[in-house]
Amino acid sequence: MLSTRACTLLGIRHPVVLGGMGGGTSPELVAAVSRAGGLGVHACTGRSAEEIAGLAGDIRRRTDRPFGLNLLLFLADDVAVGAVLAVRPRVFSTAWARREQDLRGCFARAHDVGAKVMHMVSTVPEATRAAEAGADLIVAQGTEGGGHVGLMGTMVLVPLVARAVAPVPVLAAGGVADGGGLAA
Repeated sequence: MLSTRACTLLGIRHPVVLGGMGGGTSPELVAAVSRAGGLGVHACTGRSAEEIAGLAGDIRRRTDRPFGLNLLLFLADDVAVGAVLAVRPRVFSTAWARREQDLRGCFARAHDVGAKVMHMVSTVPEATRAAEAGADLIVAQGTEGGGHVGLMGTMVLVPLVARAVAPVPVLAAGGVADGGGLAA
C-alpha cells in the first residue's frame, strides 16, 4: 500500500482523489471513493446552500470517511463559500481563483471550520500563490487532466510545483492511469 503525507493530512488510506468534475459526481460516487480509502469530492459550484447541505447530508449517510466539497472560485462568491463551509467538509477543494480574490481570507475561513484546503493549479505561479495563502495541499493538473487544464504536461508540472511549494504536499492530476503512474 502506498501511503503519503497527503494521505495523513486528508485522513485517507490511498493517495487517490476523485475530482469534483463539475456535474459529473454524485453522492454515491463520492461515498464509494471515500469508503475505498481515497477522497471523494463533490462539485458545488452553482448550487444553492440548501442543495449543498443536502449533498453533504447524503454523502454522510453513505460513509463516515472523509470527503471534500469543491468550488471553482472564479464562479464563487462569499455566499457560496459560506454555504460549503457551513456543512464542515473535511476538505475544501478549490480551483481557478480570480486574480483579485482574497485566497488567504478564503482559506482562513476554511481552516476556521476545521477543513483542510486542497487547491488545484496548472502553473507554478498559481501554486505559489495558493501555498502562500495557506493551502494545505496543492493538486498540480497537467494538460492530460480533464476540465481545467494549462499548457504543461503533468509529469513536467508536478516536480516544478513540488519544488516551488515545499513542504506543502502536492498531488498529480491528469495522465495517471495505473499504479505505476501513481507510484511515480
